Amino acid sequence: TVACAAAAAVEGPHTPAVVEARVYAEFVVWWVGLGVLSSIGLGTGMHSGLLFLFPHILKTCRSAEACGATGFDTRANMWFAMSAEQLFECPPGAGAGAGPGDTSSASSASWLNVWLAALPAAVLWGGGTAAGEIPPYWISYMAAKAGKENEELLELEHESTAAMSALKKSIHDWKVWMIEFMKRHGFWGLVLMSAWPNAAFDLCGICCGTFMMPFWMFFGATFVGKALIKAPCQGAVFSTVFSTGPRTAAVAAVADELMWE
Repeated sequence: TVACAAAAAVEGPHTPAVVEARVYAEFVVWWVGLGVLSSIGLGTGMHSGLLFLFPHILKTCRSAEACGATGFDTRANMWFAMSAEQLFECPPGAGAGAGPGDTSSASSASWLNVWLAALPAAVLWGGGTAAGEIPPYWISYMAAKAGKENEELLELEHESTAAMSALKKSIHDWKVWMIEFMKRHGFWGLVLMSAWPNAAFDLCGICCGTFMMPFWMFFGATFVGKALIKAPCQGAVFSTVFSTGPRTAAVAAVADELMWE
């Protein structure tokens, strides 16, 4: 830390590399931290995806359409450095032969390039949400190691459903099924449970801790599901919704399908 501070304080040939390293570090800390805030707290976390990630994807889509290219630096949108309406600075030469329908240029504003431009923030945020699932797992793991049974799981498994409404019974049965699924399929079961917006995923962490799943198996599966599957898929969906061309094409395809039926 002292060496980094000294290198940043003294100007020289190394200065551009130090500045780049600092920007990358701030970008990683920002998005991973927002991801942690989203999932930590047993369901009481901040909805940082709705508040920060999805607006970031919108800003990326709007900037790509305004510039006709995607070579802009998306790292500028962190630590409240940009206002909600402010767009990214267009790269040099933007608009020269590049457009939404041009896929020949590496920096064209094609759907794929827009998605790739938003992908780093999405993956880092997804990794942060995986890290935020560690506390319930760890607490349950330490309790199981000490020989204590998890009261929440015991209550769920032995709770009577006779007096429940249809909705509550469905939720109860879903949670019981999810626990049994995790027991049977282990790592890949956890990947599947974390690869979509699962509001009951805290229970998966408690379940894995109670059955003493190894930490790296738990975190690895959660990271794969949340950072490498769910977050990129969310980025793809919102890149489509927020981009005029892909959104129009998607709506037309759905309309054609409904008319065909």
